[in-house]
Amino acid sequence: MKDLELVSAVERVRAGKIWSAGWPNDARVAVAISFDVDHETPWIRDEDFSIVSMSMGAYGSHSALPRILSALKVRSLPATFFVPGIISLLHPGDIEKIAKENHEIALHGWLHERPDLLARDQELDILQRSIARLGECSGVAPLGIRAPSLAVSKHRISLALAAGLAL
Repeated sequence: MKDLELVSAVERVRAGKIWSAGWPNDARVAVAISFDVDHETPWIRDEDFSIVSMSMGAYGSHSALPRILSALKVRSLPATFFVPGIISLLHPGDIEKIAKENHEIALHGWLHERPDLLARDQELDILQRSIARLGECSGVAPLGIRAPSLAVSKHRISLALAAGLAL
């Protein structure tokens, strides 16, 4: 590609203009706090079951998540937690702990898979299973979604909208 074609491709996906309509209570900025509750899922997806990888993933549940929830509670801050559905099986109770603190639980795949490598039917199955499981564990149907592995398929938006998710 030529330089101008590269610039054009990048400009096509720019976030846009800076927000100028103003925030409530004359705030100067708005902040969204979010976390990916991946734990071991990236390594499991890649079939890396080494002790080092699994222990790094387990740290998320055993150490990081409790510390994050405590820090948010002390400051009365709401957050969104993007959770792969299988976390409900790997770490029973993590989703419930997040939901108990009234934080949003949102979708992050089933096993932190690469949606861009999946067929439409596979992606739909993962989406439906994740919605059902996270809703069951949290008591609230998830509305948000973040692409796992920073990968978006050509089906993602239509499937998410059809499932009632907010984009």
